[in-house]
Amino acid sequence: VSMVWIMPKLDAMHHAKYADYFGLNVTPEVQQTAAKQFGPLHGLSQAGNLLVLLGLLAQFILTWRLATKLNQKEN
Repeated sequence: VSMVWIMPKLDAMHHAKYADYFGLNVTPEVQQTAAKQFGPLHGLSQAGNLLVLLGLLAQFILTWRLATKLNQKEN
């Protein structure tokens, strides 16, 4: 979802926010709007990243616990 929906919007807002750096002709109003919209969308993207990392950590812990249980049964 992030790569299809959020990242293109973030990229466009980032370019509009820093239009001077990228050499784009953008009005100050568009820059201000992009700056205001970028923050919450970036936060949503980072929350999604955190959720994925927590899921990976949970998967690692569950796999590790299963492996140690099987190892204890063999001994």
